[in-house]
Amino acid sequence: MSFGQAISDAGARDGRFAVSAEARLALGLVGVWALMSVLTLAPGALVLTRHEGDAMHLAAMVLRMAEGQWPHVDFMTPIGALALAPIAGLVALGLGLGQAIIWSQILFAAALLPVIWWVAMSRFGSGWIGMIYGALVLVMVMAMVHGGTTQAVSVSMHYNRWAWALAFVIVPLVLVPSQRAYAPWREGTILGAAFVALALIKVTYVPALLPAVLLALSLRRAYGTMAWGVGCGLALCAGITMWGGLAFWQGYVADLFAVAQSETRQQPGGTLSQNLVAPTHLAGTLAGLAAVILLRKAGRPVEGIVMLALLPGFIVIAWQNYGNDAQWLPVVALALLVLRPERDRTAFVVTAAVALALSSGWMANMATSGLRMFGTDVSESGVFFPGAPAHADFRLDQTRLDKVVVATPYAPLAAPTDGPDWGLEIDECTLRSGGMRVFHAVADELAEAGYTGRPMLVADTFQSFWLFGDFPALPGGAPWYYGGLPGAAVAEIIAVPLCPTNPDVRTILMQAVTDAGWTYSEVYRGTHVAVLELGRP
Repeated sequence: MSFGQAISDAGARDGRFAVSAEARLALGLVGVWALMSVLTLAPGALVLTRHEGDAMHLAAMVLRMAEGQWPHVDFMTPIGALALAPIAGLVALGLGLGQAIIWSQILFAAALLPVIWWVAMSRFGSGWIGMIYGALVLVMVMAMVHGGTTQAVSVSMHYNRWAWALAFVIVPLVLVPSQRAYAPWREGTILGAAFVALALIKVTYVPALLPAVLLALSLRRAYGTMAWGVGCGLALCAGITMWGGLAFWQGYVADLFAVAQSETRQQPGGTLSQNLVAPTHLAGTLAGLAAVILLRKAGRPVEGIVMLALLPGFIVIAWQNYGNDAQWLPVVALALLVLRPERDRTAFVVTAAVALALSSGWMANMATSGLRMFGTDVSESGVFFPGAPAHADFRLDQTRLDKVVVATPYAPLAAPTDGPDWGLEIDECTLRSGGMRVFHAVADELAEAGYTGRPMLVADTFQSFWLFGDFPALPGGAPWYYGGLPGAAVAEIIAVPLCPTNPDVRTILMQAVTDAGWTYSEVYRGTHVAVLELGRP
């Protein structure tokens, strides 16, 4: 039975209205999808209450793609093209940024619905466990916050959520034996397509999960599934290569290596060891190890080995993601509930309950984020880009828009330092919040000083002042600075914010300019920004 057949499988049987279990599951998943769609679309705009810097970064990449540019070819980013393409495509069709972001999630979830239904039905059954699984995956795609317990509306790291959703499709297929007729072509196609999608959203998920998946298929002698998966993956990659050319893949690899070696790339959270044994993570690690032991003792050696192989990848993914939420715990819990033996079930149920309890904070935050969207008062917000009426639905809470917070050293405690010798006198200052207001002020100041139309490097993390004024986006530039001098070949000036979001980035960029043998001289100093004229040897 297909997903479409399940949806249509409701009608009169023997004179009575009846719905099969498969149809109930399909209708339930469609109901969750429809409810979350309505909640997030209801305000008519996307009003963010957190992570506006990340939102600006996303907007810069999406708008460049909507103009026909390719990530990794026309601009530098480690974020995969598939994380941006659905939004960019909708913007290119005429939607504002806010609606495009919301609709991209709705459409991505809709595309996954048949796959989610099949995995739920074949691995978790058509009952409540399957329904919980399906709802969990839909929430991962359609939530309006990355996780954590801070109640906010944020599009930051949406690609992590999308990638986890794909991981939640992959893991049950290799961990839990199928309860339905096994079709190698179907499962191989799903696995191959899911891994290609992961590679094009956030590539770190691929090496974290692929070894365990190959091990699982080998242990089960599912060589047909493996062959279909490899074939599907290669076919999709060939299609992408025909469309984007080899330059796309070469640029992607170069961007990933550049970011891996970056001095400015901050740790997204705790260290790897902290993600294993810190007080916030130790219980989750122990729950994962308990799952391995329980499966082995229950006479499920293959499932136990696969779980053991998956755990390092789960932990590495959580370590690489901002916030370090152990978002793998719920799918492990549901797998334990389905794999529990007929006798001595207590340990399985208790371990699953512990895993779900440890996940309850971020799961509840993500599941209720749609309700926060539904209750949004759009009048208490301001637009991100006032100069772009087409994107008036992309908004920020007025309090965050207005409140500018900066940090400066406390003079009696500040350690004396000469700092880098740039030939510039700049007071130490760091912008903590209110970035949108300051970025607008910097852009206005540059325009009034006559620097419109001048290609510029920005001595700060965010390189996209073109979003706020008539400045060209640097070809080959990086919307978020990771290191080096991306796009500098055509830059004529360097804009030096006097209160940057990250002074360390300013230091690193200026050192890179010096190391390249370039000269510069200050030609303008305003209230918010200094301008350096670049000279090349």
